[in-house]
Amino acid sequence: MKVLGIIGSPRADGNTDLLVSRLLVGAAAAGAHTEKVRLGDLNYRPCDGCESCKPTGVCVIDDDLQPVHRKLTEADALVLGSPIYWHGLTAQTKALIDRCQCFWNLRTVLRKAHAGARRPAIFVSLGGQRQPRFELAIPTVKLWFSVLGFAYTGQLLVPNLDSPGEIVRREDVWSHALEIGRDLAVRR
Repeated sequence: MKVLGIIGSPRADGNTDLLVSRLLVGAAAAGAHTEKVRLGDLNYRPCDGCESCKPTGVCVIDDDLQPVHRKLTEADALVLGSPIYWHGLTAQTKALIDRCQCFWNLRTVLRKAHAGARRPAIFVSLGGQRQPRFELAIPTVKLWFSVLGFAYTGQLLVPNLDSPGEIVRREDVWSHALEIGRDLAVRR
C-alpha cells in the first residue's frame, strides 16, 4: 500500500508537518510505503483557467506539480494536511486543489474515473484559535478527495495550537495520529 502525505503548510517542520508525518509513521509501522510532499518546497503556478486540460485530462503547466499529479494517481491512500488561515485552507493547498482541474475534466468531461474502489483519505488541520472554522475548509477537501477517487474517511482537527512544535506536547492528539495512520494503512 502506498500512502501519500501532502503538507499544505508553508512552514517546514511546523505543527501540520509534524502531525502529518506522525500519521505516516503509523502507516509505515503497519507496513505501508509512505511518501511526503511539502507544497512549500515546490515551485508551481496556480491554475490559469486555460482549459487545455479539458480535452485530455492532463494539466499543461510544466512545473513541480506534474509529479504530484502522478503521485495522487498512484497513491492507495492520502493524508492532506493544511492549517486554517483566515478560516480556510492555505494558499499552497488551495493552489494545488485548483490545479487539479485536470482530474475534474477526467471525471466529468471525459468520464474516466480512477480505477478501483474508493481509496481512503484523511484530512488533518490545525488552527490557532479556540474554535477555528474547520467547517469552512472541509467541503472543499471532500469535493477534491471525491474528484480524485478518494473517500473522505476521517479527519484530525486540532484547535488552539499556535506555537511551533506544540503538537508534540499534545499527547492525546500525538498518539491518536499514530493510530489513524495505522488504520489508514490497513484499509482496503
